[in-house]
Amino acid sequence: LLNKNKLLHIYKILDENVSKDIRIGFHAHNNFQLAYSNSQAFLEYNGRHDLIVDGSLFGMGKSAGNTPIELLSMTLNNDYNKNYNINSMLEAIKESVMDFYNVSPWGYNLFYYLVAKNDCHPNYLTDYKKEENLSISMLDDVLAEIEPNDKKLLYEKEISKKTYSNYIKNNTDDSKTIKNIEELLLNKNVLLIGPGKNVELQKNLINDFISKTNPYIVSINYVPKNIKVNCVFITNTIRYHDMTIDMNSLGDDVKLIATTNVSSRFRKIDYTLNRAPLLEKHEKIQDNSFLMFLKILSQTSINKVYCAGFDGYSSKDINYFNPSMEYSFIKQEADNLNSHVKDIIAELREKMDIEFITYSAYDVEEDINGAAF
Repeated sequence: LLNKNKLLHIYKILDENVSKDIRIGFHAHNNFQLAYSNSQAFLEYNGRHDLIVDGSLFGMGKSAGNTPIELLSMTLNNDYNKNYNINSMLEAIKESVMDFYNVSPWGYNLFYYLVAKNDCHPNYLTDYKKEENLSISMLDDVLAEIEPNDKKLLYEKEISKKTYSNYIKNNTDDSKTIKNIEELLLNKNVLLIGPGKNVELQKNLINDFISKTNPYIVSINYVPKNIKVNCVFITNTIRYHDMTIDMNSLGDDVKLIATTNVSSRFRKIDYTLNRAPLLEKHEKIQDNSFLMFLKILSQTSINKVYCAGFDGYSSKDINYFNPSMEYSFIKQEADNLNSHVKDIIAELREKMDIEFITYSAYDVEEDINGAAF
């Protein structure tokens, strides 16, 4: 948690009160990227004592790591007339340390920044990340609410659970949100639009359906170019970022529904739902946004939904009209992914009618003319 001013305040007290024949040492952590600069400030202080400042090769150390000893040696050689052999340190880093770093890296990152920023034990953040429910800014907020203060650095499991539970209760109300979504969609033909290639390849089917039924259109994690949507469902922060320009083109009347891992940026999110209960926890793709929205609908009285652009996964071809949206492992896992989604849809069909307007591997086995795959 130290910055230069706090460090020198403590050091001054020690320098004035500790016997002169005792050396004073400093061991820095790097949560705030200050390990090296704090070590420099420690060395620069003109006090009464001999000093010991320590570090490790390449800053190797638990969590955010420590002061890189090769940097300390450089400072001591340049400014304090020392003669440390830095080349031997560099060789050791190259030959040994990088093998450890590449397997289990240390150093400054958002996790340890948030821990230090909120003066709390890292186990609190570990607990909250395991929930797989909150955006990075919400993780920051919930850490700030841990109390009493004297328990922040002394981790207690019960305090962790209570803080998280209270935060979720005060910031989300799924039952109310689902009711609002139900009212939004009630007595309407609901059409879900996904980013599959069949949105373009079978656009005539979609356009015919829209012209005949005038549906309420919800797009899932993207904004279609040539289809005017009424609502966008967002579950992925990277996709949300990629949608920035397209989102700016949406009218103010277009509603945004998002899961709790997505924080509002350039426009207000109208409805927020807890992400964790909607996940497929034991699957290769846990956050299948299509299934997530179907699960939301299953908690309402909506008994019919139409779907387009949810092609399923192919082991042979690009799965999305935008190739950058594809996970690297999809082709190897296509059959398993399709099989799992089909099983979930079969369960959901016991409560509501799910009809595909365009071809989907989630629905039928055989390809049809004009469709992807």
